Amino acid sequence: MAEYRPDSRSVVYRVDPRTLRATEAFRFSDHVGGLVHGVSWGSRCLYTWTADGRTLRRGLNESHYVDF
Repeated sequence: MAEYRPDSRSVVYRVDPRTLRATEAFRFSDHVGGLVHGVSWGSRCLYTWTADGRTLRRGLNESHYVDF
């Protein structure tokens, strides 16, 4: 969940598929638009996290005209 603007912050939720109950997993200081691996606003940064939100890897998308 994030504000619809670049460089905003996100709250990542874990959802129980049986009850559809959402619980906060972690917060992150960038706009995350996808979570197979994390993708910031406009796919400028690509992230990999642990289940508790520790950043394992951050990479830059060098193509400034391609969003994932």
